[in-house]
This record gives sequence, C-alpha cells and structure tokens, in this order.
Amino acid sequence: MAIPPNPSGYSLVVKLQPSKLAMRVRFPLPAPTLLAAMAFALTGCGNPGEGGTAPSMARIAAATPQERPTPSSRRAPVPEAAAPLAGEVDPDSPEAALQAYYRAIDAGDWDAAYQLWNRGGAASGQTLSEFREGFAATRSTTVAITGPVRTEGAAGSLYATVPVEVEAVQNDGTRQRFTGSYVLRRVNDVPGASVEQLRWHIYSAALKPA
Repeated sequence: MAIPPNPSGYSLVVKLQPSKLAMRVRFPLPAPTLLAAMAFALTGCGNPGEGGTAPSMARIAAATPQERPTPSSRRAPVPEAAAPLAGEVDPDSPEAALQAYYRAIDAGDWDAAYQLWNRGGAASGQTLSEFREGFAATRSTTVAITGPVRTEGAAGSLYATVPVEVEAVQNDGTRQRFTGSYVLRRVNDVPGASVEQLRWHIYSAALKPA
C-alpha cells in the first residue's frame, strides 16, 4: 500500500491498529457448565499471535465437575455385623444349659448330665448311681422351650425359670410327655467367682405328665 506525500514537508507515519473483533460463541443444547464455557472463552478468543486455539470436546468434558473420577482414597462403608438368627440360643444362657443336659442324657453321658445339676449333682436329690438307673428304660429324650425365660436375682445369685415340654421314648417304643419348668441358678458377676460358679446349673425341676 502506497502512502501519499505530506505537503507540509514532514514525514507521516501511519500505525495500523488491529481491528477489534467481537466474537459471540454459541453452544448446542444443552449448554455446558459455566466452568466449561469459561475454559472455551479463555482458550479460543485470544489473539492469534498469543497461541490461542479452539478447545477440543475432550477438554470441555474434562472441565465438567460431574464427570471427574471418584477419589480412590474414599473408603467403602463398613458392613454391620450380622444379627443373630431367629431361634439361635446363647451358649451361655440357661436354655443352652438345659439343652446340653438332655443331649448328655441321649448320649448316655451320665456324669456330664449329673454335673449339670447344682452342687455337683446333689440338687437332683439322687446319687449318680440312682440318677443313671432312672434313665435305664429310656431310649431318647427331646426338650422344647415353650415360653419366655424369667430371670431374677437374689442374695448374689441369678435364678432363671425355663418353661419346657419334654418327650421321652422308652425302649419298648412307648412315648411319654411331660410339661412344666426348670429353675437354673448361677452366681452373679461378683469378684472372686469361679468359672464353674458362673455357669448355669439346674436348681430344681417341676414336671408332670401331659
């Protein structure tokens, strides 16, 4: 482009100013988040001499907050412990002691069954020999807990009343049924109590033919 001479004798210097272009950016619906739009404007609207380039869709997607990866340091919730199954018996309960008593009888373990009575078996009112003879004609027994167990404390001891139904099968095949309750006792949680004293033992029995 030629520059005409200046009649005043002075040289004329013309500085070309770059035109200021207004750019309106339109996005397809749905519009990206504000953070993505700002990233587009700052990257794509700079002067060509400043290295401005249009952003790729990958860069826009990377700026979208809801698509950021979940931090690996986030801990998974700790599962709760499983609840006890329905009908499950606490091994330290009076019910469990009574069931162990009848299992010992069925197994012919007379010593173990006898020792489950209070005072080393003496609470049964029989000697070990008499106790054994009392089951000589019995082939098998079963016991069922028929109601809630009532527990109360007195004089450093705990007493539990357990309602039951007992069925016995004799050696000749005849069946006998008894209903009633057992009372079991153990020492309360007092200092100096032994492990044996803290176990449940049969204190008394009140059974009658059904």
